[in-house]
Amino acid sequence: MKIGFLSKAAATLVLVGMFGCGPNAEQVKLLNEIKTATLKVDSVSAPVAEALGKLKADHEKFAAIYDTLKTAGKSTPAADSIMAAHHQIITQCEADLAKFAEAAKENKGIEEKFVKQIGKGDEMKSALEKITAQTEEIQKAGEKLTADAQKMTEGHKMLEEIKAAAAAPAVPEKGAKKGKK
Repeated sequence: MKIGFLSKAAATLVLVGMFGCGPNAEQVKLLNEIKTATLKVDSVSAPVAEALGKLKADHEKFAAIYDTLKTAGKSTPAADSIMAAHHQIITQCEADLAKFAEAAKENKGIEEKFVKQIGKGDEMKSALEKITAQTEEIQKAGEKLTADAQKMTEGHKMLEEIKAAAAAPAVPEKGAKKGKK
């Protein structure tokens, strides 16, 4: 939009300079905090996504072992429960990351909205609180993923033991009676 020969941005600067209207120091500070918080959401969620990727790759390797055991009829209830639990962990993490990605998009929209037209202080504070809460939620999800990854590692060790036991030749029981000749 042009006002006479001035662009909208130049007109805003003229109005701010002449009449003291425009964003106040608190609004500018809040806008900068929103920008910082939006970047933090991205930086916090990236390692969580990377950890999930590694966890999924590891899980796929052990899913192949499990499938081999199951096909051979040597799966155990413990192996079944390990794989079901791991699948649930990964599914939940994927759902969380999808939710975080959607929140990050929404946060970018909020940031862009306030960059284009600075909002009221209360509105901006509310947006900042929401973004900060999302960051904390992502950090908690990352901590939970780390704990779940440890559980999955332990489960994978058990699965390796089950695989080794299934591959071992059957040892005849001691003291078993021999057939009559």
